[in-house]
Amino acid sequence: MKVTILHTPADSAAPGLLLHLREILERGSIEVGSLVCSETGLPLPRYTGGGISAHADELRRELQTRFEQDSPDAVVLSDRLNGSKLVARRLAAQMGIGVLVLKESVFPSRVFFAPEGRPLFHTSEKNDPEAPLEEYQKFRLERALENAFSLTERGPSPLPPGNHGHGTGLVIIDHSTYDSDGGALERTWALVEEAKKAGERIILCERWRDVCTDHADCGRYIVVVENAMARRLPCRENQLRRLLRHCDWCATNGSLHALEALYLDKPVIVTDHCVYSGYGFSTDISSIDDCAQAILRLSQEPPMSGSQLEKFHKFLYRFLFNDLIAADAKKHRFAEDSEQRVLDALFRALPLETGARVLPGAAK
Repeated sequence: MKVTILHTPADSAAPGLLLHLREILERGSIEVGSLVCSETGLPLPRYTGGGISAHADELRRELQTRFEQDSPDAVVLSDRLNGSKLVARRLAAQMGIGVLVLKESVFPSRVFFAPEGRPLFHTSEKNDPEAPLEEYQKFRLERALENAFSLTERGPSPLPPGNHGHGTGLVIIDHSTYDSDGGALERTWALVEEAKKAGERIILCERWRDVCTDHADCGRYIVVVENAMARRLPCRENQLRRLLRHCDWCATNGSLHALEALYLDKPVIVTDHCVYSGYGFSTDISSIDDCAQAILRLSQEPPMSGSQLEKFHKFLYRFLFNDLIAADAKKHRFAEDSEQRVLDALFRALPLETGARVLPGAAK
């Protein structure tokens, strides 16, 4: 198996996990290459491996040449979004190369490999008729969720008082998430327009990364839209988590923050395939025509039923304890006992036809 780890200037501040990943893969007898690339005008980070600095079109041609020469089974990169990564992601997908994004999660010091354009779990796993969680599993999950979400800011609402008479929707657009069919953002904006027509107050949060640090400003704003008026709030993690507590519903193209909304018993609308869509505990829309109906159902549907809650808890247990990988607090290295988990998670997240070629005992 061959893996290419892609570094860009966006990784300069915190490249540790990508560098540690290389060490782990090499110890696992996996052929690893590093490729450093940047659009012209940005300095190349200094990591081991070849380097490319060019305009977007030229960068694409150079990357295609490298991919053809190296024939990687997968390209791994971080979720710190920039232009050169967008070029690499799209090109790799077109060439049939697996693309895995090392993403931070909403759970402290936990990361995971998200495959581009496909769910983390195969359909057979989603429909697995396994028994409900055992009592010890429920206890373990409850403790983990309390640890993760008890940090949610419990202060007063950062929203101005509203006289709208309807609900308040938090719309989170994660620009680091792959648009699986090219229409997720269009559906998200259509959903916003339908919500405005219905008199909903909209809080719009666009992010370059899904998860940032608690008090750092990620360079974007949270915009509150009501009666054609807009108010801007700093886009900070603690601010977003306070808004989750005070909104009535949440919509997103795949942000993991929606898991906290579900934990808080808020309805969630998802406009793209993501790690938690398709299980039945969120409203998933696949066309613009679905947007109006999804907004209408917000006022008609009760909180999650018992069966939906059970599915949600089973998903969370599998995601937390099977697929998330522990890292140190500064995200420089994976935890000492996580090396095998890193390899397992990488194989699980590969496209099935690629993973089948590299798993022990699989047909060649």
